[in-house]
Amino acid sequence: MKKKNDLEGFIQQDLFASPFIKYNRAIKLLLELKFRHAERLLEEFKRIDQGKRDLGLEYDIIAFLREHESILAHDADPRTAFRLWEERWEELYRKESARTGLLSSFRRSYFRHVSSFLAPGTNPDLTEEKIFLDGTALLIMIRGEFLQEVSSMASKVAEVSREPGRILGYKGDALYLLDEVDAARRSYLTALLLDPLSVDADNLCDPDTRELLCHPGTYLDELDVPEGPWSNDRHWAAVAGILAGIFLPPPVFDAVQVSEWWDVLYNDHASQGTAFAAGMILSAQGMKPLSLVDIDISAVRNRMRKISPELFAVFMRN
Repeated sequence: MKKKNDLEGFIQQDLFASPFIKYNRAIKLLLELKFRHAERLLEEFKRIDQGKRDLGLEYDIIAFLREHESILAHDADPRTAFRLWEERWEELYRKESARTGLLSSFRRSYFRHVSSFLAPGTNPDLTEEKIFLDGTALLIMIRGEFLQEVSSMASKVAEVSREPGRILGYKGDALYLLDEVDAARRSYLTALLLDPLSVDADNLCDPDTRELLCHPGTYLDELDVPEGPWSNDRHWAAVAGILAGIFLPPPVFDAVQVSEWWDVLYNDHASQGTAFAAGMILSAQGMKPLSLVDIDISAVRNRMRKISPELFAVFMRN
């Protein structure tokens, strides 16, 4: 008669002999982008499993890595690697059924690998290269989960980029994924005030801000604001976000900042949405900060009323 311990040892040995051990090892290698070794193990698993498990996605990933092996080598071009992913995988990833499991893990591993070519956080001179200035590098790093690095470097990049809204939007994404939602929304608001048209709505992580960016009028409808040019105009997204309580007006700390917002409010070349938002920010400070540069709050509100009587009425009501 077998002893209990002998039986347990037999069962344990049997578990280690399971064909899924080969499968799990294959997936581990695949996520390390070692597709040749992964393919050999998958072939062994397939013979044992006798076709019970669908391995279509696994072999598709292997084919993708084999086809683009040179692009993922040590001298890889991150921009090309990013484009190849977008063309082949991103649409599939965004389908709800594909957001968990193998493809999600492969996406993270792929972009961690591509991020290594950007030397995130180690070479400050890189931040002045075009791939950083147009935001592509930051998006790659976000997908590779280099979130702290993105949140740290984005403001510096935004200062020299021609698309500061895109860059600060990515900073907001990194902060949002770090569960720093208030800080993320401050960054999103700054992006919308500086350059709303360049903010990347397709990749924006905060669903409320994404909806706000695409359909600002949706939030204004809830406040009984009649339709107007703001309904689907990104230039009014910051205004709609403040009115809806998604964003808090940023504090103004000194006379220089008061003057800057005053200039935006009365700048004929600024969009009406940005100008109105500047008025909301000034008005939210109260009278004392405005007195630093001899500004009367009634002048601020008269200008806001002139820009949009309908939104001004909602602002005052709230």
